[in-house]
Amino acid sequence: KVKLKPLEKRVHKSKPTKKPEDLFDIKEKTVTEGFVDNYSVSLKQTGETEHRVWNDLVQRYHYLGYRKLFGLCIRYFIYIDGIVSPVGCISFTCSTTYRQKDRDHWIGWSDEQRVQRLNWILCNNRMLIFPWIKIQNLASKSLSLVLLRVANDWDIKFNFKPVLVETYVDPSRFTGAMYKAANFIQIGQSSGNYRIN
Repeated sequence: KVKLKPLEKRVHKSKPTKKPEDLFDIKEKTVTEGFVDNYSVSLKQTGETEHRVWNDLVQRYHYLGYRKLFGLCIRYFIYIDGIVSPVGCISFTCSTTYRQKDRDHWIGWSDEQRVQRLNWILCNNRMLIFPWIKIQNLASKSLSLVLLRVANDWDIKFNFKPVLVETYVDPSRFTGAMYKAANFIQIGQSSGNYRIN
C-alpha cells in the first residue's frame, strides 16, 4: 500500500485587477462615422496570443468590464475596411442560465431535456463597439455576420454544434434594438435572480 500525504489546504488568490494604465489600448483612435453599408465588415476569431488584448479592451471599454470566461468560450474582433485595428469585440459562452422560465417555455423542453442539452445554447455575453466608432447599424451588422458562423466555429473548436443563441439586455440602459435588427426574438423578462435549480 502507498500512503498518500494529506492534501495541503489551498487558498485561491484572485489576480489583482489591472490598473487602467496597465491595460492594452488602441493608440490611434480616429472617429469614424457613416452608415454600415459604406463599409466592409469582417470578423476575426481570436487566437491564444490575442486573448489578453481582447480581455483588456473589453475591461477598458465595456460597461460591465471583463470577467473571466469560465468553461467553453469563443471571442471575435470586429474589423472594417480602412482601419487596421479592431473596432469592436464579441464573445460567446455556453449558457450559464440553468433555468429561465420564458426561454424554457419557448423551447418547450422538459427539465430532463434542459439538463441534457443546455450547453447547446450559446450566450452572447459581450458585445462592444468602441466609443470612437460611430457607424450606424455596425453592431447589428456584426451580430448578423457572427451568427452565420459561430455554430461552425464552435463545432470546429469544441466538436459539437450549438443550435440557439441567447442574450440578456439591461432595459435600464439599452433598448435591445441592435438585437432585434439582427433577428433576435424577445421572449420575455428575466427575474434578475441567479439560481442553480
